[in-house]
Amino acid sequence: MFIPFIIGLSLIGIGTGFSIFNVFSIDYINEAPNTKFELASKEYIYEYTDNLVFHHANNKSYIVDESLGNNIKVNIEYYKDINMIEYMSSQFNIYTVIDFWNYNRVNKNIINLIIDNLKDRKIYNYDLLYENKVNIYANSETINKLKTNYDNYIKYLDTQRHDFEIDSYQNEIDDLQNENEDLYNKINDLNIKIENYKEENENLKNKINEYKQNLEQILGS
Repeated sequence: MFIPFIIGLSLIGIGTGFSIFNVFSIDYINEAPNTKFELASKEYIYEYTDNLVFHHANNKSYIVDESLGNNIKVNIEYYKDINMIEYMSSQFNIYTVIDFWNYNRVNKNIINLIIDNLKDRKIYNYDLLYENKVNIYANSETINKLKTNYDNYIKYLDTQRHDFEIDSYQNEIDDLQNENEDLYNKINDLNIKIENYKEENENLKNKINEYKQNLEQILGS
């Protein structure tokens, strides 16, 4: 999140009159600040199918509505001034995964809000303004199925990650074994060369001795 960067810009925007003492006297409040941003909502209707998964992990709630039958209603609340919601459906193995992506908009109003809060010597958890709230309405049986599907999907992802790690380690082992084999072959080649050099050296010694003997015979005659 770019909130720390925005806070830095806000401090610049306040000006040099905001002293170091003021900075250290700021209170941090782990809540979303009061804001005039417009709260909007989007609604989607789905028919339940086997292995359907809603993967939105943050701020997701299941709400029982027995009147929906086999249908599922998804309501998303978000601050439209600083957020943009996009819908995405993907197929992972047997799972149909639906997610709602939250894209942050850089907006001067958020900077003005932070500046006003800083003037009051307060900083809030501005990241909460960028979290969209997802309410999933369905009958109790469907909600139980969706929760089970989600748990199974997470287990599937964990298994995939685990298998990927195993494959990565196995590939690394194979690479090291191949490297070791290459080194072993190089060592063998070097040993062969050493033996050849020893044989050549022995031959040279024999020739030198032979030349010495011939020379002694020539000198003694």
